[in-house]
Amino acid sequence: MVLLTPPHTPTSLNTQSLPSYLQPGRLSRDASPLPTSLPRKRTRFDCDEKICYRDPPPSDNSAKVAQKVDASMQTADTSEDTRNLLSQLRADLLAESKSRAEAQETAKQERAAREALEKELAELRYAQTVVQQQQAAAQVWTAQAATYYEDVRRQTDAAMAHEREERALLQVRLDEEREDTVRLRGLLVDEKAARERLADMLEIETLGRARVEQLLDAQTKAGQAAQRALVESAAAKAALQEEAERLRATLEEERKRCAELDDSLNAEKMETSRLKNLLDDIARERKAPFIVPGILDVLTVISTITDDVIREAAP
Repeated sequence: MVLLTPPHTPTSLNTQSLPSYLQPGRLSRDASPLPTSLPRKRTRFDCDEKICYRDPPPSDNSAKVAQKVDASMQTADTSEDTRNLLSQLRADLLAESKSRAEAQETAKQERAAREALEKELAELRYAQTVVQQQQAAAQVWTAQAATYYEDVRRQTDAAMAHEREERALLQVRLDEEREDTVRLRGLLVDEKAARERLADMLEIETLGRARVEQLLDAQTKAGQAAQRALVESAAAKAALQEEAERLRATLEEERKRCAELDDSLNAEKMETSRLKNLLDDIARERKAPFIVPGILDVLTVISTITDDVIREAAP
């Protein structure tokens, strides 16, 4: 607080001759009104400039009042009005000093608010940086996930193409197995016909032997026709021997064919066993993601047909 003390006390003062702003009770204040509230809190991020608050400039009223008081005291006489005027001026000066102290306190509060705002702005900028870093990390993770899913899609397409190839191969093998089954059935039918022919030939041979025996009996009974019967018997016997040799050769060939058919049947049994093992392997792997259940049914049908063929071919 600044108190102005005049160097000498005037004896009288004509208050009417003073300007209007120096008359008692008419002291005017030219300073702008002081702020009565803190500035509004900023929440946006686009404010890059620093917030700056400065102390309000000292009011020019005090200096003017002090100068005019000095001038008026030097020219005026001491009187009761002068004392009253001085008291009024001192009261105004005290009020001005008080207002200035309040303004300084308000400026301090504004500086504290500015520091709080700057601190909050720094925290918000740091939070924005953290969010940007997290967003960049999320973008990297998204790119990695997209690459991974693209690889999975390519692998899935390759696996599906491989499965289609496997199905085509299995279909080809199934067709071959069907053709082999038809061929084996034809061979079995031919074998049955050959066995029937051999049975007929054996029956004919048995009948021929019976006829020879009858001829021999007739030769022993017919003494006079013995030579002719012997000649006929020899001729018939030679023919029968030739026929028997031919039948033996045919029988030997049929036995060889039977042996070959037995070997073929054994091979088919081995193939059937291999197919059964393959079916067992497929049954163990049927939980795999690319095994078609229809293939198992087809292979089961093939195994059933092969078993039927083997049972029919068995002697």
